[in-house]
Amino acid sequence: MDKKLSWRNSLFIGSMLFGLFFGAGNLIFPVFMGQQAGRNVIPAIIGFLITGIGLPLLGVAGMGLTRSNSVFELSEKVNRPFAFIFTV
Repeated sequence: MDKKLSWRNSLFIGSMLFGLFFGAGNLIFPVFMGQQAGRNVIPAIIGFLITGIGLPLLGVAGMGLTRSNSVFELSEKVNRPFAFIFTV
């Protein structure tokens, strides 16, 4: 990796990661979830942390570790029909 990202690319990637981890669902859903959970707030928080933070983090790590250029290229490692169906 000798090539550095330009300022524009860094801004684009930063805004995409911000939207991935702090989108409208992560802003509105936790408050609603807390109201609806009642006494089961701890399991609700754990579930939200897994689905709202853990899964997107695994997705970013998966793309980074495999050095894939697209989701199609990443899922093509399973097989080509799966990659087509998965991305559609």
